[in-house]
Amino acid sequence: MPNLPIGADPATRRAFYEHYRFTTDRGFFTTYWRRADGEYSWRSLENVAGQFPDTDALYRRAQTRNTVIGTIAAVGGGVEGFTLGYNLAASNANRMSRNEQIAFYSVGGGLVLVSLVVSLAWHDPADDFSDVYDASLRRALGLDLPPASRARYRMFAWVPEPLGDGYGYRF
Repeated sequence: MPNLPIGADPATRRAFYEHYRFTTDRGFFTTYWRRADGEYSWRSLENVAGQFPDTDALYRRAQTRNTVIGTIAAVGGGVEGFTLGYNLAASNANRMSRNEQIAFYSVGGGLVLVSLVVSLAWHDPADDFSDVYDASLRRALGLDLPPASRARYRMFAWVPEPLGDGYGYRF
């Protein structure tokens, strides 16, 4: 990002903000963050996130979440893959018993299921990246602009969302 025009007039700072604020484009399998200088995938946001302490902390939290969930899923998949591979490669005499296979497949499947549940239950900080970055940019520029209104991303339609005085559904 170019140098912030902190000493510039308000119109220049607002134009700079509009030029460098992020929008989020969520697809089914991928999410991209866009601003006037290009499109960013999650991995390419690391340098951009480092520009402000709030976005850097958010980026690190999201990376931690991804690592934890990915590790749980990988261990579960590894247990299932090992069980399948071992039993396909071993001779009939050396194969695991039926009960051992059930135990290993259950543990592996359980870990994969846990990773799915954790990913649904644990809020993804990456969903907030645009909002946090834009707020940090506004503060750095000394702008009192209201935050851009963004439609909140909902992963599943059946999950209720916070409404004014409780939880419910929006249509």
